[in-house]
Amino acid sequence: ISPWRAPSASLRERTRLLADEVARRSVTVLQDPDGPIPVTGPAAPPSIFTVILDPSADPDRALPFVNTLATGLRTDTQIGYTRLGLGMAEAAYEEAEADSRAADVVVLAVLGTSGEVAPRHRQLASRLIAPGRTVIFAALGPAELAAGLQAPEALVIAHDDQTAHLRAAALAVLGQVPVSGRLPRAVAGVASAGEGLRLRQQAPRAGSAQEAG
Repeated sequence: ISPWRAPSASLRERTRLLADEVARRSVTVLQDPDGPIPVTGPAAPPSIFTVILDPSADPDRALPFVNTLATGLRTDTQIGYTRLGLGMAEAAYEEAEADSRAADVVVLAVLGTSGEVAPRHRQLASRLIAPGRTVIFAALGPAELAAGLQAPEALVIAHDDQTAHLRAAALAVLGQVPVSGRLPRAVAGVASAGEGLRLRQQAPRAGSAQEAG
């Protein structure tokens, strides 16, 4: 839906709608043809555990991603979530690993603006992306957040950590938006510039009255 076809919306609301549309169109997905995205529909996994690796001091920073993902899943999907900051006790990291092992699919999301992942977070990510485990890695920022990691089952790149981009990344995981974003540059050990899947929308997305006009 074009934001400019929403005559009932204010200029501020139209600007937000446009930002949302730009964010959705920029999301990049990389996976094999039979990869785990989308996580909805008849083949939805029974359980999903989301791990947020966030170096910031803001505990709510990733909520647009987490809440969008949780509300879009099937009601019979067992879901769990944890946020791991750099200063948290080792027991929290160990509990997250245990919960991840028990889940059918792990959504591992890393926040950042510089493309650098803190060593503590990188070590945990390397342990979670293990052979035989279905992991969707979400780079909630630049694609370089995924550089150097063992290849997960699926990779979602938001390209920015603003709210619209976090929501767009979650919608892509859910299959609630068409995906056509490409990598603007190569990412070491991940993919070459220009790579990115084209995926059709596979589930309905709840929109606003302003989008409908």
